[in-house]
Amino acid sequence: MTFLLNRLARVTSSLTLVAMLGACGGGDFPSSSPNSSLPSDKCSAYVNLINSSTRASASVYPQCSYLITNADTYLASAINACVEGNISAANNYYVRYRQAVDYAMSVASTVCPL
Repeated sequence: MTFLLNRLARVTSSLTLVAMLGACGGGDFPSSSPNSSLPSDKCSAYVNLINSSTRASASVYPQCSYLITNADTYLASAINACVEGNISAANNYYVRYRQAVDYAMSVASTVCPL
């Protein structure tokens, strides 16, 4: 039970961080050229690809929930790197995020009826 509560706390923290940093919007990745005065809207390119209904369905299945939480860590890292002005790292984290989402959804389609 403690394990599940700890994991829920990590998921909640990750989602709160994503919401606080304004991970909404769309479009292409920001340019990786150095820019010390990075506009905050550049970070909106790093969008959450997992909708709330999928998250709710996956929460019932530990394996699927874990995979989504894992993907969320890459998204949070991408947004953090972007906010810090490290666009190259942000882009790399976001590529990993998309790969983690693809993997989570492929597992979910066979293991968890989402």
